[in-house]
Amino acid sequence: CLMIEHHTTGRETDGFWTLWRTPLKAPTAEVSDVLDAAEACARHYPTHFIRAAAFDNAKGGAQTIALTYHVPTDTVEPNQ
Repeated sequence: CLMIEHHTTGRETDGFWTLWRTPLKAPTAEVSDVLDAAEACARHYPTHFIRAAAFDNAKGGAQTIALTYHVPTDTVEPNQ
């Protein structure tokens, strides 16, 4: 399944990311569906980090890939 998630920071160690709506089911989800959902989440949470994450149910629900879709414009890196 494919999930769009959001969080106030982009760090993986800051806890769980919040799910945006219901997961998209692969292989029926089109790329445009994923991008539309990510864009809608970014419009609703403009100050949050937005990512798309894919999970493989055959591997016990393990996350197989995640990519950042939206980074807030006023973000300051923690090491700066």
